[in-house]
Amino acid sequence: IQSGINFIAAGDTLLVPAGVYAQDVNLNKAATLSFGGISQVNNLTTAAGSTLFSDGAFTVTGTAGLAGSVATSGDLVQINGATTISGTVSLDTTNGGASASGGAVVFGGNINANNTLANRALTVTTNATTTDGNVSLQNVGDTVPLGVLNILAGTGTITLNGSQISTTTAGTGSGNVLFGSSLKLTADTTVNTNGGDVLWGSTTVYADA
Repeated sequence: IQSGINFIAAGDTLLVPAGVYAQDVNLNKAATLSFGGISQVNNLTTAAGSTLFSDGAFTVTGTAGLAGSVATSGDLVQINGATTISGTVSLDTTNGGASASGGAVVFGGNINANNTLANRALTVTTNATTTDGNVSLQNVGDTVPLGVLNILAGTGTITLNGSQISTTTAGTGSGNVLFGSSLKLTADTTVNTNGGDVLWGSTTVYADA
């Protein structure tokens, strides 16, 4: 995969067959990397302006450093290791709203920004009509806070498995946190926006026991 990425130019699309790829992927230019079906890579890095698309579930078994967008055709995205946000990042499993039910999004590790002052933003969008569209988070911003965090799971559930959600207005970010779906807590959790707002909408908040 990396040889193909190195060959293409910004604005190009690289088509990759579905499969399990025991390799690191660095999408280091504003191009599109499109997987043809259920796929898996080791570690993932994406550049600003890039798009990673999978026509099936997509799994990162290691860590992810994201600056571009990640999308699927209505299927799962799972990142097992820590995630670093280094841009304005969209993670969308609804195929741009075309899929009736967006797949689940599972973060197995903590999510942090790479720079407190640079307004790093993460928006996660699913479109749950079933449990397939749930979102699972660990700690967010426990080391380096994000500028903005938006989690939209439709009728699905956002599960917070960590003890801390932190954002900041230190840069140009609003520091706002938006929970657009029901929120389940599995532990005592602190949400600290450092001057931003927590936007709940019609969200129901409940504990797992």
